[in-house]
Amino acid sequence: MGISDSVLEYQISLNHFQNDQIFMDQKMDFSKFLPKKT
Repeated sequence: MGISDSVLEYQISLNHFQNDQIFMDQKMDFSKFLPKKT
C-alpha cells in the first residue's frame, strides 16, 4: 500500500510540474504576440 501511495504522489507531482512547464511556455508564447509595453 505504501509503495503504490508514494508512486501515485510522485505521478501527481510530476503532472503538476509538467502543467507548470506548459503554462510557462504558453506565457512565453503570449508575450510574443502582446504589444511591448515600454
